[in-house]
Amino acid sequence: SSFSQIECYNLAIGADSGFTTIFLNQSSPGCSSKFVPSQKPHQTEVRDLASLLAEKNISQVDFIKIDIEGMEQEALQGMLSCLGPHTVVMCEFNPYFLKSIHKSPTAFLDYLNAHFR
Repeated sequence: SSFSQIECYNLAIGADSGFTTIFLNQSSPGCSSKFVPSQKPHQTEVRDLASLLAEKNISQVDFIKIDIEGMEQEALQGMLSCLGPHTVVMCEFNPYFLKSIHKSPTAFLDYLNAHFR
């Protein structure tokens, strides 16, 4: 199979390992977030990508897609040490949502410019 090297894990990626509460959006699961407490709470394991890759003995990552509703920078911070010079990172973010949770879209773009080219 052309997807033989893809693995899925039921956890969140962040800057540090631990646990957090994610609020599940029942009608639109892709919109679940750590920041919308009116939805159903769910306790979720959080791992930084570097430690997860080390645990799984994965030495190379070619592509990462991030669409995590407000926690993009934290996830990126937890994976910087394991990204190779040719790793492609596709990161979606919503500036309106970041503003609604009191995060600066401009600061996030500055972070991306400082760490990714």
